[in-house]
Amino acid sequence: VPRYLIWLSDGAVDQGLEAPTAAALEGLRRMGADVRAIVFGRGSTKFATDHGLTPLRAASPSQIVEAFTDAFRGIVQAPYKVHRSLAAQPTFEMKRWIDEAWVVVYGDATLGGVQLETPNGVLEAKFAEDDWKPAGAYKVAYLKSPPPGIYKVRATAGGNGVTYGVVQRSSLQLHYSGPQKATSGVPVRIVAGIRAIADGPEIPESEFGEKAQLRAVYEGQTVVLTDDGTNGDEKAGDGRYSAMITPQTPGTIGLRIEAHTSFLDRRIDAQLVVAGQFRCRRCEETVRFGDVKAGSAPVCRALALDAEHVGSVPFQLQLRQSLPRGLQLQLSGAGPGGVLTRDPNSPPLRLCLEATRHAGASQLAGEPIASLGVSGSSSPTAQVTLRVHWNVQPLSFWTRWGWLILSLLGLVVLAWIIYGYIRPQRFARELAVCYAPGYVDLDEQTPQPLKLWRDVRIGFYRNARAYFLPDFRITGKKSGAIAMLEAGPKRSAIAFPAGGQSLFRETADGDWEVVPSTGRRVMGSEVYRVADKGPYFRISARLLR
Repeated sequence: VPRYLIWLSDGAVDQGLEAPTAAALEGLRRMGADVRAIVFGRGSTKFATDHGLTPLRAASPSQIVEAFTDAFRGIVQAPYKVHRSLAAQPTFEMKRWIDEAWVVVYGDATLGGVQLETPNGVLEAKFAEDDWKPAGAYKVAYLKSPPPGIYKVRATAGGNGVTYGVVQRSSLQLHYSGPQKATSGVPVRIVAGIRAIADGPEIPESEFGEKAQLRAVYEGQTVVLTDDGTNGDEKAGDGRYSAMITPQTPGTIGLRIEAHTSFLDRRIDAQLVVAGQFRCRRCEETVRFGDVKAGSAPVCRALALDAEHVGSVPFQLQLRQSLPRGLQLQLSGAGPGGVLTRDPNSPPLRLCLEATRHAGASQLAGEPIASLGVSGSSSPTAQVTLRVHWNVQPLSFWTRWGWLILSLLGLVVLAWIIYGYIRPQRFARELAVCYAPGYVDLDEQTPQPLKLWRDVRIGFYRNARAYFLPDFRITGKKSGAIAMLEAGPKRSAIAFPAGGQSLFRETADGDWEVVPSTGRRVMGSEVYRVADKGPYFRISARLLR
């Protein structure tokens, strides 16, 4: 927790107290306290100056308000300073993203009511107040999360020298804007700034009213970040402090960014990933892949680069023209974005050519189709032109498409087999028959569902069939049958003669008509006779619709 001591004095130290006072100041410093000395009137500043303090002289009410405002700004770490004469300029601007604000109005002992006109209405300055006739009076207004905009101070009486000071506190943050990556031995611009909120804009010095000091510490060196448009800074006064650094050690290095003002003391740590250095001596390489058959495993060739290579360097393959269909060039082991980090002790880089099954005939005879370079660098000595030779032999039509044709044929055969068990008609679940040796015996039997008889079911591309045997059994096998029922469309059934026997159907007037060999659709309660003397069977009229 920051510690502050505001030392109010006329500047003189009583005789014999110089040494104890100096010891007390030194003790406070060792405790980490910040001593702010304010000397009244024409008092001496010698003692304070001799002991390392920078005293503020307050010879008038205006200077007293200013001195206290500055001290209070330091205590609450408030960035924005406002100190004005009420008569000369009664309005001030409340900045954005202010957490809390104090408005201190100071005058002589006649100071009456003080009001503050805000965007949300009028606020009475009653947060704190006091008066002492020899010195004067003050009143304080306090605002929590005040809206930004123009505010106006009004005061009753207080003399001609009424002044006011505004302390606007904001939770300022030191922000590092990057970069996160750099190359060893290559200058890079680092950028930092002060923000009120993490994703807000940088606040320029012009809003603080004083100069901010930013610096960066890395690899044992300290550099000053400026916002004056020089030393790599892009634009003066935009709140983005910049400096050019040249990291030398490949790897991840730490950056400490520090910011100091009268109201702010912040430090943050960041990291900078520093890649190694690569500078080609021979910036053109020839790669020969030879004969490559489409659909085969990728063919790789080592790249023996003649270059100055220090530390880890991210390499990236860049195509200078589009490749023929079905061909791919890539670095062996490259990660996301085609970047492959290597150091001087790594095995040689490998360039691989993959020809997919759909690759057509292609020949290349040393054309500069690609380049290999340091990722993110545009230096000519960081790029190696690759002249490539290959002869790609395509697959024949049957080799390329045979698998697809056979697969489609297999699907057709499978669909034909499956349909062979879907297409046949099945007997209706409620279809039942009575089967007896004589006509009169039919009335004594209970209709039996065909589903109960063994093997009465469909076959491969064959409707369900029920064969009537002479021993009064019904089966799904044709051998020895004397009549047959076959399942038809829409839950129907068709009667057929079988085994060389004639089949007759009883008509409505009691006659018997021959069932043709092509069959006849049966109706409910119909009776059928085999040959001249039977046996007989009847379709259940109750169950069949």
